[in-house]
Amino acid sequence: MDKWGCVHVALFYNITIKMKEGLFQIIDYSGKVISEPKLTSVGSRNSCFKEGMAPVKIGDKWGYIAPNGRQTIEPRFSIDAGKFNNSLARVTDDNTFRGWKTGFIDKTGKYVIEPLFNSACDFIDNLALVQYGEKYGFINKSGAFIIEPKFNDAYVFSEGLASVKKGDKWGYIDKTGRFIIEPKFDSGSFFQDSLCPVNFKGEWGYIDKTGEIVISPKFSNATCFHEGFACVKSNGKWGFIDQKGKFVIEPQFNHSGLFTDGLFQVNVEDKIGFIDFTGNNVIEPKYEQVCPFEDGLARAKTQNKWGYINKKGVYVIEPQYDYCCDFSEGLAIVVTDKKLLTSSVNLNKTSPKQQPTIISGSQQSHSRVSSKRTKGGCYIATAIYGSYDCPEVWMLRRYRDKVLDNTWYGRAFIRAYYAISPTLVKWFGKTDWFRNLFSKPLSRWIAKLNKQGFEDTPYNDKY
Repeated sequence: MDKWGCVHVALFYNITIKMKEGLFQIIDYSGKVISEPKLTSVGSRNSCFKEGMAPVKIGDKWGYIAPNGRQTIEPRFSIDAGKFNNSLARVTDDNTFRGWKTGFIDKTGKYVIEPLFNSACDFIDNLALVQYGEKYGFINKSGAFIIEPKFNDAYVFSEGLASVKKGDKWGYIDKTGRFIIEPKFDSGSFFQDSLCPVNFKGEWGYIDKTGEIVISPKFSNATCFHEGFACVKSNGKWGFIDQKGKFVIEPQFNHSGLFTDGLFQVNVEDKIGFIDFTGNNVIEPKYEQVCPFEDGLARAKTQNKWGYINKKGVYVIEPQYDYCCDFSEGLAIVVTDKKLLTSSVNLNKTSPKQQPTIISGSQQSHSRVSSKRTKGGCYIATAIYGSYDCPEVWMLRRYRDKVLDNTWYGRAFIRAYYAISPTLVKWFGKTDWFRNLFSKPLSRWIAKLNKQGFEDTPYNDKY
C-alpha cells in the first residue's frame, strides 16, 4: 500500500489530454453528442461533471463548463482545477512569487479559502487535509485549522481515523487530533471494513481500530480491504485474502487489481479482464486498459481506441475515441480526431442504470495530500514498461513527487519532461531503438531508487 490510497483508487490515474487537431465532445450514455466545446485539454479522471460543471482547460488555463459547453467559470487557474464537491472545488494556481498554491472556490469562481497551501485534498466529513509549508494538518470549510499542521505526512480521514507521520513512524488520530494509535508503524494507510494495512519491520499485516494486529505481518505488500477482501503480495505475486487472512485466490498475478461488485481485475499477458471469487473468468482478459466503473460504465481500450463497456464486458459505446473521461451525471467528455467523427456508435445496447458504482468503499477520493504538479502520465516509462500502473512506474512517480517536486530545478525538469515526452512517445514509442535507448538507464535508476527505499506499490496521483 502506498501513501496515497488503497489499490481501488491507485490503479487509475488522471491524465491531461491535449489535442491540437482533435475534437472535444460531450456525449450521453448512448454516445449521442450533446455539445462540442472548444477546449485545449481535459483530465481523464477529474474532467467529469459534478454538480453540473466539469473542469477543463481552455487555452493555457483551467476553468469550468456546463453540459452545453458554455463556460461557467472563466479559465484562470494555471495548474489545475478539481471537481466540485458540496459546492466547493479545489484549484491550484501558479504565483510567480509564492510558487504553486492551492485553495478552494465556490460555483461563482470566487475564492472561499484563499490559495495558501502547498497542496490539499478534497473535503471529507467537513475536513480537508492540507500541506502548509513542510507540515500537514486539517482545515474546516472556513479555511481555519482544526488540527494544526504539525505532522511530517498524513492521509485523509477514513472511518473516523487518519494516519499521520510523527518523526519516522506512523500512527492514527481522531478528528480532535488526539492519537488513538501511537506512532509505531513504518507506513500509513486507510481503515476500510474496520481494518487497516500496516508495515511493521518490512512486512505487511492488518490492525483493527484499537491498534491490535489481527492479521500477522507476513506479506511483502498489502492493500485496503473492500467488501471483505484485500489484495496482498506474497513470493512476488499478488492474490486475494478474506478478513481472516485466508487466501481466497492464491498469489498468481503480476500486478494487484481492482475489486468491485464481487469481481477482481486481473492482468493476463498484458490484457485486462475480471474474475470472480472462485478464479473463473467473468469478463475475459482482452482489453488493453480498463478503468473503474462510473455511472455503470467503464472506460476500456481496444486497439488503441477508447470506448465504454458495461459490467458484462460488452461495449455499449464502441471504441472510437483517442481518449475519454469517466461518465458522471449521465455525461462524459471524449476526445476524437476529426477523421473519426463518422465512426459508428452502437445505440442498440441497453443503457446502464444511472447510479454510481462504488469503487473504493466511498464516493470520496481516499488520498494523501501532495505538492506534486504533474500534468500527465509518465510517458516514456509507460511506453517502456507497458503500463502506467506497474511497480517500476509507481516507483518513478514517487521519486517525481517526493524529490523532484520539492526543488525549483526539479519542478523545471518536470515541466520540460511533460512538454517533450508526449511527442517523443507518440512518434517513436513503439520502435525498438526507442525502447533500447531508455530501458537500460531506467532499469538502473529504478534499481538505485529501490536501494534508497522507494516503494513499488500502487500509487495514486493527485492530478
